[in-house]
Amino acid sequence: MVIIEDVENEEAWENSNPKNRRDDRQRPEDQVLMRALRDFNIPKIVTDDVPVFMGLIGDLFPALDVPRKRNPEFEAVIKRSALDLKLQPEDGFILKIVQLEELFAVRHSVFIIGFAGTGKSEVWKTLNKTYQNQKRKPHYNDLNPKAVTNDELFGIVNPSTREWKDGLFSILMRDQANLGGTGPKWIVLDGDIDPMWIESLNTVMDDNKVLTLASNERIALTKEMRLLFEIASLRTATPATVSRAGILYINPQDLGWTPFIQSWLGTRTNSSEVSMLNVLFDKYVPPLLDIFRTRLRSITPISDIARLQMTCYLLDSMLTPQNVPNDCPKDWYEIYFVFCIVWGFGSSLFQDQIIDWRNEFSKWFLNEYKAVKFPVSGTIFSFYIDHETKKFFPWTNLVPQFELDMDLPLQSNLVNTAETTRLRFFMDTLIEADHPLMLIGPSGSGKTILMNAKLSALPSDKYSVTNVPFNFYTTSEMLQRILEKPLEKKAGRNYGPIGNKRMIYFVDDMNMPEVDKYFTVQPHTLIRQFMDYHHWYDRQKMTLRDIHKCNIVACMNPSAGSFTIDPRLQRHFCSFAVNLEYKVLLYNTVLKTIWTYGCELWGNASKTNIEIIQRAQSTILRTITGAPWYPTDCAI
Repeated sequence: MVIIEDVENEEAWENSNPKNRRDDRQRPEDQVLMRALRDFNIPKIVTDDVPVFMGLIGDLFPALDVPRKRNPEFEAVIKRSALDLKLQPEDGFILKIVQLEELFAVRHSVFIIGFAGTGKSEVWKTLNKTYQNQKRKPHYNDLNPKAVTNDELFGIVNPSTREWKDGLFSILMRDQANLGGTGPKWIVLDGDIDPMWIESLNTVMDDNKVLTLASNERIALTKEMRLLFEIASLRTATPATVSRAGILYINPQDLGWTPFIQSWLGTRTNSSEVSMLNVLFDKYVPPLLDIFRTRLRSITPISDIARLQMTCYLLDSMLTPQNVPNDCPKDWYEIYFVFCIVWGFGSSLFQDQIIDWRNEFSKWFLNEYKAVKFPVSGTIFSFYIDHETKKFFPWTNLVPQFELDMDLPLQSNLVNTAETTRLRFFMDTLIEADHPLMLIGPSGSGKTILMNAKLSALPSDKYSVTNVPFNFYTTSEMLQRILEKPLEKKAGRNYGPIGNKRMIYFVDDMNMPEVDKYFTVQPHTLIRQFMDYHHWYDRQKMTLRDIHKCNIVACMNPSAGSFTIDPRLQRHFCSFAVNLEYKVLLYNTVLKTIWTYGCELWGNASKTNIEIIQRAQSTILRTITGAPWYPTDCAI
């Protein structure tokens, strides 16, 4: 059955282009069969299984090697399109785009599958740009099918009035079917596969190519239209669904991390700086990726691309003309680079009940790399860079003196430590650059207090802040109402915060909403749609709303709710673990202030009273140190 299907695919692909038929008219049948089996199965096979599959092909067709059919003119346009999008036209990337084009030639439904950050979106966006450069006038509409309900997706008949209300997918499909021209038209469904909605597309995905609605309307898929599904896995898809579509699997090794770094380096204007950074990335990144995959543990799963992305964000903020002038020594670059990559990779490391993973990483790093010298005391996370001297100094130097304000409630007093000071530094840096940020830590670690302290300190003439508290019952519709409330309509379909301000949404308890039986958290799909495409759909009119000048920061407890969130959403955030290692220092600071204040009130307190107070303080500290959790930390 598979062989018959592959031969049919090969036939269809050759028939789609007269030149293909002319070139292959004299080719022996065994070569046609061998190429069909190879070229239409390789795109959906994981890297580790490719040698096994090629061995099987070799057994079936011994001593036979047929080259791939290539179109140099088309590949040249792909390269130009990739450069237009500031991407790297590497051979592996071009191959994936060609494979997607070949699948579109024989299938009207295609799955692009891969882990977060493997380049799925860039593949189809580059193919779309290629069509533009070929003057084929392509058109696509994207939506996340899990960000809306099934009724909002396909439409519903009101049981009382028998009035029909159109759904988002049916509107998009009808509009594309009625759209003139012969250019490619795609509906991009970027979201988790769910039998509850994808089974409604069975007649669209099979040879019928027709969507039948509850209103009895039938919308036919035209020959230019395609369904493109961008997903992380097929774990909830049925065999019937999988058999109806072509599959393009993008392995993490297919593109790797190098293209991302090269694209970022393309944004730097100093050529000598680019060459130095290139050497530093090659020196530090491969060993770091290896140890984080094999030996270290983060507070929540973080993808390789997310770590590199955060490193580049920090480098953008550090490598300024003031910090690294054109005539500066080369070792200055390595000092800043080491600081940024340590935090870009190590910010999510935490201390569990057995191992302090930050300390483990610090010992490995100091043993592995000797070029940049850290002070002897402390770990590599204990120091910041002084911009004047280019030397490392402890974060404790920047900790302000704690003063207890007796006029405020106890929980409103923020106790600063080295931990809170360095977190505040990175929060200032990333929020100012408009990058998403997430604090992750157990209950009582002070995540919310730290975030609120930062957001309340933002200038009110430049920023607006909207709190978005999540709970188990939060839905995407409830979330969208909260997100839209502080926005105003600009020109056309554009929306943004009032005036010329920037909006920051603070999502607390990110992982608290319900996980459905198909492993999807509905509010997260809406957030990811915004972070990927910067728009969502009006739930009444089903029209697109482009959202501008908005950013999202969040807090999450990894030991509650769903524990983790979708890796495709997590990768957008710069994630920081908030550790509990300073709780004794926090309590000691507060208690010392309280005792001192009490003694001042008593004036002539006897030595006996002071000894009693000291014993009470010691007892309280021992109690809290041994407790598994406590109600507040930074917020006492």
